[in-house]
Parts: sequence; structure tokens; C-alpha cells
Amino acid sequence: MTYSPLTKTYHPDLIVEEAHNGWRIVRLNRPKSLHALDESIASALLEVFQDFHTDDSVKAIWLDSTTPKAFCAGGDVRKLRQLVINDEVAAANKFFEQEYALDLLLHNYAKPVLVWGEGYVMGGGLGLFMAAPFRLVTPYSRLAMPEINIGLYPDVGATRFLADRGAIGLFTGLTGSIMTAAGAYGIGWATHICDAQRDSVLDKVINIDWDHYPAGDFRAIDEVMRAVTGCVKPVKICKKVHQLQLH
Repeated sequence: MTYSPLTKTYHPDLIVEEAHNGWRIVRLNRPKSLHALDESIASALLEVFQDFHTDDSVKAIWLDSTTPKAFCAGGDVRKLRQLVINDEVAAANKFFEQEYALDLLLHNYAKPVLVWGEGYVMGGGLGLFMAAPFRLVTPYSRLAMPEINIGLYPDVGATRFLADRGAIGLFTGLTGSIMTAAGAYGIGWATHICDAQRDSVLDKVINIDWDHYPAGDFRAIDEVMRAVTGCVKPVKICKKVHQLQLH
């Protein structure tokens, strides 16, 4: 499947392409670091989504990475550490400012955003993932907020999406435990579990007949995703999450 690169270049580690039917494809491309975010990529992503937000030719955005091993393993902690060691604290703070601005924009985005969360989806990557209305995982997805392990509180909106999950969210935040696809679906982090290949799913959504869905673009994508992922029936872990007690 081939798409047309945009004439505007946002970042060398970011692939931004135009597909037909009003779709745009955005791909993180830093495989050696599991697509970790730094200030330059966070700023570029913010610019991408700001541009698409005001572009009437854009109907929906697909966000993923170039490798199945990870969607995004979080912020580039090594780079942040080195900035602090070099007494470049302002540059380190700039990363967080841009990352949080990006998350906030996506949480309030007026257009559908689908995130293909295959492989590791952690920290800042989970922040991006949770900001989208359509959050796809595969049987190989592993999700976590491991910030506690480096002495950082769960950020990128995690204090909200962990708290909303009651005791499970508290446990996950305090331990950095990894969620499987079924677990993530069971507590509402993922909206769909998909056993099909990425390109097959992408082809389905790109070819949506928008006119067939008078209820709007979000409803159109939801209906197509139900058809694509409807055969996967994950075990419903923790049917009564709110009744769980930590001892």
C-alpha cells in the first residue's frame, strides 16, 4: 500500500503521508529507540496535528509507527537525563511543555484519530494512545505507565486515566505493571483488539464510504472497526473493577 508524502517536511523521524478519502497517515520512525519521543518530535507532532485540525481536506488521521515491536516506548529518558546533566534544564522543560500541549490538543481534537498500538505502548506513548478516541491493540501489545520505576509520577494525563480505573489504575500506577491487550481492553484503555494485519485494517478504514453514515465520521469509523474486530472476544477480566480492594 503506497501513499503520497506531503510536500511539507515536519521531522526526519516522522513520516507524514496523504491517503485518499480525506485520510492522513502519521508514523513515528525511530526504531532504535522504540520510537521514543524527544522535544523535536513532540514539537513536530504538535505542528502536524495543528495543521490537520484546520485543514478542511483532512477528515481523519491514522497514527502508528514503522515497526511492530513498539508504537512508542515513551519519552527519550536518556536524552532528558543528559540535558539535565549538561545544565540544559530549559531544554528538558521544553520537551514536557510540547508533549503536554500535544496530549491536550488530541484530547480535544475535533476529527477522528486512530492509533495502532502494537508492541510497547508506554509512558508518553500511552499518553498519545489514550488521547485518541479509537485505540487499537493487537495480541502483541504491552501497555504500561512505568514512570514510578524512575522516580517520576505518571504524567501525560495518566492521573486521570489511571484514577478512572479505580483500584486497578492505582495498582498499575504504583507498580508500573504491564497490561496485555486483553487487560487493556478489559479496563477500557483499548477500544478494539485487532487480530488482523495492520495494512488490512488501514485499508478498510481508508475506504470508508463517508456518505453512507449520516450520523458522522466518528460513527462511520466505529461501525467499520466493529466489523473488522468483531470476531475477537477477549476474556472480560475484572468484570467489577470498582469492587476490587487492595490489601
